[in-house]
Amino acid sequence: MLHKAAGIIILALTLKRVNLTWSDIGFQRNGFVSSILKGLLLGSVCFIISFGLELAILALQGNPAHLEIYISSFSLTGSGIKNTDFVFFLLCVGQKLYGW
Repeated sequence: MLHKAAGIIILALTLKRVNLTWSDIGFQRNGFVSSILKGLLLGSVCFIISFGLELAILALQGNPAHLEIYISSFSLTGSGIKNTDFVFFLLCVGQKLYGW
């Protein structure tokens, strides 16, 4: 989280130094939500196409795949632990967003 905040601060200082505004480099106040939704739609479509192609190729090779959602744990002994509880997902999201 600290590196993201530092990047925003550096960008703001740079913009001020070269006499540019946020809108000069592409940030807009209008259409903020629709831009986010368009980005999510594009990302979802690309994911569905690529994952679908991967599943089809694996099925044609005789290795049908399946989707598993889990958080893997680090272990020095090599034992693989798959955590599927919702709390582990919350911890991962919290760590990514808030740097817990």
